[in-house]
Amino acid sequence: MSSAHILARFAGNDAWIARYHEVMIYLLVWAVLLSGALLVAEGRHIGVDLVVANCSEPVRRKLEIATTLISLIFSGTLVWYGGLITCEARDIGERSLIALRFPMWMYFAAQTTSCALMSVLFLFRLVALITGAGGPGSEGL
Repeated sequence: MSSAHILARFAGNDAWIARYHEVMIYLLVWAVLLSGALLVAEGRHIGVDLVVANCSEPVRRKLEIATTLISLIFSGTLVWYGGLITCEARDIGERSLIALRFPMWMYFAAQTTSCALMSVLFLFRLVALITGAGGPGSEGL
């Protein structure tokens, strides 16, 4: 794609370049946001390992439960508000202002989808921690 982009610049095809950039931005946003769910599934999402590693096992378990619960609440809140924004953008027919006039609800849906996946994974992790099926620091779900 980069070679085609360079050739389009030399040919002076600015419309093609603008469309290319718009598609690449949307794909990049989706890829980055969906990678967050993958990190949660692998147990490699954001954490304060330095603090947790120096605690006893019972304290570590409580900290893991607390941080997982906070993460679940946060991601669930983002699903709710992201869903509202996505639906509103769809309902009013909001489109991007550049070349493709891409429906913005598809762009906003990336955040909602990613946080929905993370919420499910955080919920599974929370249940595993509470029932004792997954110890602190256990990889994956």
